[in-house]
Amino acid sequence: TLTMMGGFSSAGKSTWFITLLMALLNYDRKVLIISNEEKVKKFKVKFMIWLLAKHNRYFKLTKKKMMSGQIDDASRRELKDVQQLWREQYKGRVKFLLINDADMTVVKKKIREHVLRYGYDTVLYDTFKIQEGDFKGNRTDLSLVHDSRELDKLAKKYNIIMLASVQLAEYMRGRLFLDSSVLSNSKQNLFLMRTVYDEELDEKSKFYCRPFRLKKVNDKWIEEEYHPDRTAVWRALFVEKCRSGSNSSDTGVGYLLKFDGDHCIFREVAQARFKHGEIK
Repeated sequence: TLTMMGGFSSAGKSTWFITLLMALLNYDRKVLIISNEEKVKKFKVKFMIWLLAKHNRYFKLTKKKMMSGQIDDASRRELKDVQQLWREQYKGRVKFLLINDADMTVVKKKIREHVLRYGYDTVLYDTFKIQEGDFKGNRTDLSLVHDSRELDKLAKKYNIIMLASVQLAEYMRGRLFLDSSVLSNSKQNLFLMRTVYDEELDEKSKFYCRPFRLKKVNDKWIEEEYHPDRTAVWRALFVEKCRSGSNSSDTGVGYLLKFDGDHCIFREVAQARFKHGEIK
């Protein structure tokens, strides 16, 4: 089944894909990444930075420094270590393809080829959007719906994991509680992410998101209030149309993620009851 990941930030989407990729590789999946936006060099940089931070616990080399070539001797030694880790554990299980346009015909052809000829069982597609030829019509949203269903059928036909990112429209920015209405007619599993505003972390604000963690006491789960660092960068994650669990719209609960863009890391820190409304 196709799972879609929607967000406002392109940097956040690609970093989330790195997190998903590493989780999938740890379950011995063979992953094909198709991108119509990011080049392979940027993807490899994020991959190496993630390994440095999560595997080696090394945080001195950031994504920005690596892209600009500001790599000292200590960082080079750490990089050699994770490059060896790549060769031993991941080489041959990840392939990156860059395509020029969001042409669904090309995307489906590449997926079929790599599933049937090379045994790939997982596809990450970044970014799911309208191809140039569809702008001539009046209902571009219907093109997205049609293409998403094509990918969903392909995933079911070949019994593969299919994940696609989509950038949410700017007019939605400021909306606090994200649900499936932001991607009209979407029938797939859906995760939605946005930046957390400072007002949502202020206990005196009407927009306070009431973060909490679950704690087991006497064989019962209780909610323990959590106080996030307001100087950190946070993302709100909403789970929508999850066929095997509860949706955020049903429970009123989303997830509070700490975002470290310099090292391509998300950390699930707490849950929260985000308000319905808008911040402009």
